[in-house]
Amino acid sequence: MTSPVPPEDDLSSPQPGSLVGHYRILGEIGRGGMGVVYRALDVNLEREVALKCPRPDLAGDAKLLRRFLHEARTVSRLSHPNIIPVYEVFEEGGHPWLASELVDGEDLRAALQRRGLLPVEEVLVHAEGLTDALNAAHSKGILHRDIKPGNVLIGKDGRARLADFGLAGVFASGTTDATTRSASLTGEGHVVGTPGYMSPEQVLGKPLDARSDIFSLGVVLYEMCTGHPAFAGSGQGDWMDALLHREPSAISRYNYDVPEELERIVRKSLAKRPDERYQHASEMHADLRALRRKVESGDDLSADRRKVRRLRPRGIIAGAATGIAVAVVLAGWFWIHGSGPRPLPKGQPRQLTSSPGTKGEPALSPDDGFVAYSSDETGNPEIWLMDLKSGAPLRLTDHPGADTSPAWLPDGSALLFVSDRGGSPSIYKIPRLGGTPLLVVPGSKDPAVSPDGTRVAFARPDASGDTRIGVAPLRDPGRATILTDKSDGVWSHCHPAWSPDGTKLCFEDFRDLWIVPANGGKVTPLTTDHQWNLEPEWSPDGRFVYYSSYREGTHALWRVPASGGTPERVTLGTGPEGHPSIARSGTRLAYSTYVSEDTISLLDLRSGRRTRLPSLRRANEPAISRDRSRLVFLSDRLGRSDLWSQSLRDGLPQGEPVRVAEQPGHVGTFSLSPDGRWIAYHGHIEGRRDIWILPSEGGPATKVTDSGTVNVQPAWSPDGKRLAYVSNAEGNDQIWIAPVENGRLAGRAVRLSSDDWKHSFPCWSPDGSWIAFLGLSASSSEVWIVRSDGPGPSRRVTSGAEAKQVRWDRSTGDLLVSGAWGTEHTEIRRVSPADGASSPLKPPVVFGDAAAAGSFGVSWDGSLIAYDQEAVRGEIWVLEVTRGSY
Repeated sequence: MTSPVPPEDDLSSPQPGSLVGHYRILGEIGRGGMGVVYRALDVNLEREVALKCPRPDLAGDAKLLRRFLHEARTVSRLSHPNIIPVYEVFEEGGHPWLASELVDGEDLRAALQRRGLLPVEEVLVHAEGLTDALNAAHSKGILHRDIKPGNVLIGKDGRARLADFGLAGVFASGTTDATTRSASLTGEGHVVGTPGYMSPEQVLGKPLDARSDIFSLGVVLYEMCTGHPAFAGSGQGDWMDALLHREPSAISRYNYDVPEELERIVRKSLAKRPDERYQHASEMHADLRALRRKVESGDDLSADRRKVRRLRPRGIIAGAATGIAVAVVLAGWFWIHGSGPRPLPKGQPRQLTSSPGTKGEPALSPDDGFVAYSSDETGNPEIWLMDLKSGAPLRLTDHPGADTSPAWLPDGSALLFVSDRGGSPSIYKIPRLGGTPLLVVPGSKDPAVSPDGTRVAFARPDASGDTRIGVAPLRDPGRATILTDKSDGVWSHCHPAWSPDGTKLCFEDFRDLWIVPANGGKVTPLTTDHQWNLEPEWSPDGRFVYYSSYREGTHALWRVPASGGTPERVTLGTGPEGHPSIARSGTRLAYSTYVSEDTISLLDLRSGRRTRLPSLRRANEPAISRDRSRLVFLSDRLGRSDLWSQSLRDGLPQGEPVRVAEQPGHVGTFSLSPDGRWIAYHGHIEGRRDIWILPSEGGPATKVTDSGTVNVQPAWSPDGKRLAYVSNAEGNDQIWIAPVENGRLAGRAVRLSSDDWKHSFPCWSPDGSWIAFLGLSASSSEVWIVRSDGPGPSRRVTSGAEAKQVRWDRSTGDLLVSGAWGTEHTEIRRVSPADGASSPLKPPVVFGDAAAAGSFGVSWDGSLIAYDQEAVRGEIWVLEVTRGSY
């Protein structure tokens, strides 16, 4: 029996079973800022729909009713599989109603909360659909203006749909002119949208166009990739400051599976200035579609390289909480929680270091009078000691190897530290005021000495390459006991910390903290929230574990009861902040802060002189001209990857860098011709990658390949008459060679290699008879060589190199190879092409951790190396307690 239609006054709050038009109400789904959404049955077509009407308390608001009708009219103009379609708009009982598709699923906000990080393939599918939806809306002159996870519905069919055009505005279709003013329903210049997802121009009440929606979608994609908001703060002022003045942290910091290309796409969409973003949603859609196809085909190498980071925790200089504090902690930094056994202490921050370079890994001495730390201010990581009263620093180590991770003996007489001076990371001991280091525990890192001084805990790799927690007597380190295995936490186990009574160790895995008995036994989780919980440190009374963690939009120090419980935030996270060290008295807490940025450095191999080029921020893939007069590199400083040039004189930069030429699309890996007249590069335009040749002084580029396949990584032959490059024209990434003359293709390209695995980064021998390249498989990246005069067998040169890039040194005939070489960092080694024998470059070139890109260039005479370098700046701070204790 059909329920009667309620009286007019009650129709805005219909009950289940009642009829509104020809729709039977089945129940309420939810309420938003303007309306109520019901599940209803279309009795004519026998299908369920979402039926929306204004909220009862807003039924008298004429402006909101106009907005409601505006949404209906707006969406009715759109027809796209990734936009919720409107079936009907009608008026019943004096109230407007809107019937649309009922999505059987959940919104993106709920999906992220329930599932955590989404797989990269799923992110790309959703991103591609949503950008195409935006393109459809923008082509009709419609802006959404409120893109956020709650307005993205994901059905059980896996399709994402853009919903809620209630704040939509109109603009001149086909234009991105920033002077085009949107037709705001709230009044010109008023701010509409949702905090956390608005574009900078939206927050400032400026005119909007398609690029504002692109920014908001970029914020949503960032959150899909990381599980964290792109811009966050403790209040509206903090959020707006982050939005207008700060860049989001790198996606790779939270999710190593995300391809570098996807991070670039998101980063471009989040540019502060609209003219530096994608200008049309169609451009962003094309890039996403190309990347999705590449990932689905298994052709994305960046994701594989990111996976290395899972297995190899970042070194101290690159990411173990080193850096510089950028703000003074506010007076309201600490607060008192109403629950818990002891309120949070209150402290006054004091910056201890201020010299150039990166400082990190502070360790307070047992007598509270000194702090040991690692610093690269001399150009190489060394162990330093500072008197907390005088502030005078003392360098304890001086060796070309990287010295990090200081840890005190309980009596304060000496320190343990980690060094790769013996070829692989091992633990050494040095007297308090310096002296000759002694090897203590080979093949291990992250030392921690037991409170009674008899045992040392450490992390050591097992057969899988992941590190495990072990304990050994200091008097007989060879009698080590390994306490954890692969079932005790995800991937590597690191940074063990002793409880004050010496019975337990706390350590970190990929995302959480764990407790293991020091004599062996069951391993139990201390945290289970998977929030990048790192670098544990016990409070002196053993009641808490302090640690660094990224959560609530910032990297700060936290503590959790040692027996388990709810974490409490200790610091504001202005640094980011990490690696806590607590004095025995509980009156001091030392920590480090850091910021980082990629740049390029020059190394003169004859003099040993190193020059970091601060003007080349956001720069990579350096190459040196034959006459050493200029350095050419890639940079996305203007929002897309382009070629830039820096003049050199005597191996030093002269003047400011200049853009070589403005080319369409994005410029990828490139090569300078031997005579300096041409630059070959692979260009990424509208989803296609082809080889182009550009006059080095600027001018129009000429396309060399036009096969519709992927063609990348060109390399000039020594005589300048041929180009080697990588192409998948026949299904797999192989090396092809094309004849060229005067900057143009001069004949038919032929395939050189014929292997079953992927090839990458070809380079020619000095006489042009051989080509070296990287051979890539799922588990290895090694250097191979093949004759350049025709198809033939390839020969492997390296083993265990984990190679990133290869160059031929024309002055010696050696190969120069950047790789991890089974260590925790990436370095360049000199390799014999005859037998694969390798040795570190002298002076050494170390890029950072094992996941570093390792791109570099070498001058024609082999005397000058240009290489990517992560420029990290950081300082050591200490909190002097003013209330309570740590």
